Amino acid sequence: MSNNSLQGKTILVTGASKGIGKSLVEVLSRYDCRIIATATKMDSFSNYEIASDKIVFEAFDLNNESEIIEGIDRLKSKKLIPDIIINNAGVGIFKNFADFSSDEIDKLININFKAPVLISKSFLPEMLEKQFGLFVNIISVAAVESFHRSSLYGATKAALLETMKTVRKEYRHQGIKVLNILPGATRTPIWSPKVVQQFGDRMMAPEALAQVIVTNIALAIEQDIMPEEFIIRPHYGDLG
Repeated sequence: MSNNSLQGKTILVTGASKGIGKSLVEVLSRYDCRIIATATKMDSFSNYEIASDKIVFEAFDLNNESEIIEGIDRLKSKKLIPDIIINNAGVGIFKNFADFSSDEIDKLININFKAPVLISKSFLPEMLEKQFGLFVNIISVAAVESFHRSSLYGATKAALLETMKTVRKEYRHQGIKVLNILPGATRTPIWSPKVVQQFGDRMMAPEALAQVIVTNIALAIEQDIMPEEFIIRPHYGDLG
């Protein structure tokens, strides 16, 4: 990977306080780029080990549309316009279909689908103006595979996948690129401690996954190469 690919780029990472998002910030901080790290609350970053003047921290709740709009307006007022948006934040609610509450359905839709769509759409005009923009969507293998207790989780991930595939078709000739990554089970807080204890040795490390993602971001920046969708699974395959 060329170190120059990321040079001077402004990269927005949602869900950056833990898990894959935090690992992405750690990897990106090694390069000459500016990072906008977001989470629901500022105190989510209180134990952040990464210290860099290249990282800007912002907080807004992706389950709250008004907070998303306010957060985007705040970034634009500070001239923090991303060249690359990594839609990483997500929520996992895993239960049988009949057991979902209305609030849980709304939360899954808002965070896994509506928030990344709103954020991406909000910065699209600036990307079109400069004829460059990259949307990186950390989705899930559940978007293309069916798993027990994942009906609505998988549905929201599939909705984002199909939406962003169409965005690529609509804007690829105007400098907009879309990279959809579908990870298998990864050791992050999306899983309960009990599940991690039982299956953690069969899950991917977020640090390793982040390195793969950043490598492909660098490739996607190049003019003649575009990784579009790919699945990354643990060596021993899916958990269920």
